[in-house]
Amino acid sequence: MHDNTDPGADGQHPWSLPRLTQAIAQAGATAGHNAAAWWEQDTLGGRATGDTTARAATMLRGLDNTDPAILDALPTPPTDLTDLYHDTIPDAVAWSALDQADRDALDSAFRDAFDAALQSEVIRHCLNQNTDIPRGAV
Repeated sequence: MHDNTDPGADGQHPWSLPRLTQAIAQAGATAGHNAAAWWEQDTLGGRATGDTTARAATMLRGLDNTDPAILDALPTPPTDLTDLYHDTIPDAVAWSALDQADRDALDSAFRDAFDAALQSEVIRHCLNQNTDIPRGAV
């Protein structure tokens, strides 16, 4: 990994893995939040058809039970983070200059944050659709 000798305000080098991980995880959380908003419109909101209340209850049950069919129906993060990395951290070392272990760590941080934000927002949307269903009761 590139080592810049000019540390940032927090004492870490601008290209340190912890700083890159924090930035890419924030991008993952934002992407997960945005993906959940699109999912909500298509599944429960204005573009949805059918019984959206029942659909929301099914989603909540599936998420509580980690049902693979429900989890597979959720949006997925991008498979290639190269452009997103450069858009998120434009002055960072090139993605291709990172070693594989660092790229894997950043990829995991992005995906973990994406999944956590996505599922949190999906649950919130489903509960909003089913205001009479307490979490854990489905």
